[in-house]
Amino acid sequence: MTIADRIAELREYARADGERCNDNSIADFLAFPVGITGMAGPYFLTEEGGNIRALWINDRLRLGVDFYGEGRARLVAIFLYPGRKKKAESETLYFDLAGLPNELTPESFLAFVKDHVYEEANESQPETNQHAIC
Repeated sequence: MTIADRIAELREYARADGERCNDNSIADFLAFPVGITGMAGPYFLTEEGGNIRALWINDRLRLGVDFYGEGRARLVAIFLYPGRKKKAESETLYFDLAGLPNELTPESFLAFVKDHVYEEANESQPETNQHAIC
């Protein structure tokens, strides 16, 4: 299934459930580079409010990006430490998408996000529930 097909499917699910899709969130997701070198994905779903959450994964890292629309996003990065006492730690950053390079590695993406943070901790952003996983 293509990304466009999956978005159409998510729109249909939202319509059937009487919910909305955030077209600005979808536009930001579609403008985002499809792949991050060395990571599987994107896997994506809709959240409450119609925003897109995309996930990229590998054996050391999980990257979740919530696309809020209008060039704003939230990154939740989970760093995995197999074989260590501390198995994982996470970091959440809110960032602007403007100027994002077309080709990304996990390292270059994390560096970009840290250079484009607009709020490090935003407790006013609503917690969302996932609706459909791609």
